[in-house]
Amino acid sequence: MRVLSPALLLVLLAAPALAQEYTEEQKALIIATIAANGCTIDEAGAERLMPPLGIDQPLFIAVTSDLEEAGQAIFSDETETMTLAPEICP
Repeated sequence: MRVLSPALLLVLLAAPALAQEYTEEQKALIIATIAANGCTIDEAGAERLMPPLGIDQPLFIAVTSDLEEAGQAIFSDETETMTLAPEICP
């Protein structure tokens, strides 16, 4: 059974309230940035890499939550990282 960290649980619970529209270009930019970061990103990496690209936290959460729901990303509570699935980041 998977146990969520309190911080990740708060993010996921807040995601519907923070639901934000995004473009396919924004989604592709986030995926490409995570891919260039070794297919994995943690909170510090997101805070460092996303703002210069014009990606704020609500947008990042919306995209990554959708990626996880689609099985295209996996969140690790143990390392508090998100890793893109091999199908989109070989």
